[in-house]
Amino acid sequence: MDQLSHANPALEGADRVLMVKSRAALARLRYHRRRRHLVLSAMRHFAAELRERGVEVDYVVSDDKRSVVARHGDVVAAQPNDG
Repeated sequence: MDQLSHANPALEGADRVLMVKSRAALARLRYHRRRRHLVLSAMRHFAAELRERGVEVDYVVSDDKRSVVARHGDVVAAQPNDG
């Protein structure tokens, strides 16, 4: 969740954002069910905030993040701080 911030440097000047909800990553992390719910809710709310600011958001649900990123061409990302 550390990347869900308007201060994220990867968002500077962005007019389009790719957000990937990875079922495989969620299954791999040993989070309590409530924390998983919090993470997914935070992602949806942040996507809505970005849309309200005029940013195009491509919110994709996939088990394969790499193929999603490959289909989207050039992607700028910030290194996450946690799992």
